Amino acid sequence: MVSTSVLAVPTWKLRLACANCSAVAAFCARHGKKSIYAGASDVDFIPGKQDIVYARDRFIFEQGLKRVDRIFVQNPEQGRLLKENFGRDSALIQNCFTAPAGATADPKGYVLWVATLRLQKRPEILFEMARRMPEHRFIMIGGADPDPAGQEFGHRVREEAATLPNVEYKGFLPFAEADRYFDGARVLVNTSAYEGFPNTFLQAWSRGVPSLGFVETGSRLDGEPVYAHAKDVDDACVQLKRLMSDDIHWRASANRAKAYFNANHSVEAVVGQYEREIAQLCAKP
Repeated sequence: MVSTSVLAVPTWKLRLACANCSAVAAFCARHGKKSIYAGASDVDFIPGKQDIVYARDRFIFEQGLKRVDRIFVQNPEQGRLLKENFGRDSALIQNCFTAPAGATADPKGYVLWVATLRLQKRPEILFEMARRMPEHRFIMIGGADPDPAGQEFGHRVREEAATLPNVEYKGFLPFAEADRYFDGARVLVNTSAYEGFPNTFLQAWSRGVPSLGFVETGSRLDGEPVYAHAKDVDDACVQLKRLMSDDIHWRASANRAKAYFNANHSVEAVVGQYEREIAQLCAKP
């Protein structure tokens, strides 16, 4: 779950907004180790807004955030929020991914949506896009949270998906099985209200699948956005229609996504960043 030793050095890394952040920071301080918190979501760095059930635990998490030795963020916005709300600097380290051999986009493929069925993932936006674009096929993958509220929300999502003839809801799938659906996709859509850095973007970009999202990850190639960023549902529909119908635009977007992934999100690119940051941290008294 919580903390793992990193690269066999006296350092502990945590990527989960929870009260255990304080416990890890205290343990490391007492035993001469270094602690790292790696942001999982933008709201981790907004006081009182973390995805933590109890106010008590949110307070304890924030105390830990103030005490860990180093903080890694996934995107520039997280770094800004951390500095603004907690007065702390950070290191930006991208997520990484390795696609299976032969994985590729399908220029004749479908619109893909992959996420846990939660309120902040806003699956209703995907349904609205599907209603406006009945000529396109939409595949939706994701299970609901196990608690009663999560199950009720998941039930409502499944019922609405069943009313749309161009939406195929696959439910929860193991990672390897869900990952294969990226090979048949032409475009990945992310409708989340907030994220840290969607790993589904990496699954898509590693294959050259263009993406459309409402969150801003700060991803740029030669100063230009790597994926289509939508302001609202109307804008998302306009951009998705272009990606699904304009082959020249789609190919340029696919090439941009893959080039950015190779330069910034491959394992080779990211491991070096971790090694440098951890070595510098461990060298400090």
